[in-house]
Amino acid sequence: MAKTDLTLGEIDAICVQFEEEWVPGNTPGDLSMFAASHALPGTDSFLELFLEIAQIDMEHRWRDWSNQVGLAYRNDPASFTWVKAPIPGWTQYAEVLPADQQSETVRSTLGTSELRNRSRFGDAPAPEQYGIPAKDLGRFLKLMPVVAFRQGPETLLQAHFWTRLHIGRQSQNEPDPVVLLQQPKQKLICTLLADNTISRNQVLVEVLAGRLAFVHNTSSNRHFSLDNGIPVAPDQKQLVEFPFSISFENRVLGFQRPLVE
Repeated sequence: MAKTDLTLGEIDAICVQFEEEWVPGNTPGDLSMFAASHALPGTDSFLELFLEIAQIDMEHRWRDWSNQVGLAYRNDPASFTWVKAPIPGWTQYAEVLPADQQSETVRSTLGTSELRNRSRFGDAPAPEQYGIPAKDLGRFLKLMPVVAFRQGPETLLQAHFWTRLHIGRQSQNEPDPVVLLQQPKQKLICTLLADNTISRNQVLVEVLAGRLAFVHNTSSNRHFSLDNGIPVAPDQKQLVEFPFSISFENRVLGFQRPLVE
């Protein structure tokens, strides 16, 4: 029978039960009904329980999705086709709650949970999409992919990046290399404007899920090579797995996603 007031111990026990019985395909509405079977809808206990199981559901969904696409790619790379994750967004979880419980705190809790799981298992979105201020980015950085730029034996830059990283030489009014710009798009500037060995827009790395990423050659006339020796021609793209590297001339860009490798 649903209660109006659950203790923390009772909520923890119910969450353990939910996690042990978790199956893919539950909708946010299903989660609401599960919470309602233990706590009276509209009460603080119902809201607290729902938020806990929603966060568990998000983590399992994103982890499961990451594992699925990775396994599909490794089993048959030639026929692998990328599709976006069929996972409810945080707003869909919020919308099943009564209107008077859809507070800013609830939206922040669900949005932050989605960002954390997308960052760890999915497409590593930019935190500003979720309204996360720059001062709070530190807690998300360890979840993000890492790029290291090496020229000869020296590492000139190592930094975290989000879902889409552009790489190229300096354009007009951009700072001198080596630097990672954040606005208007995330771009690694790796050489001066006068250096014609690299295009201004040479590479686009697009994080997909888990260990998978697309590497696009966005140049119109310059090639580069992946670490397995595969050349990537202008206007072509390759599906790769972290860790991987890109080489042009004596420059090497190494990419890692430590939490999923």
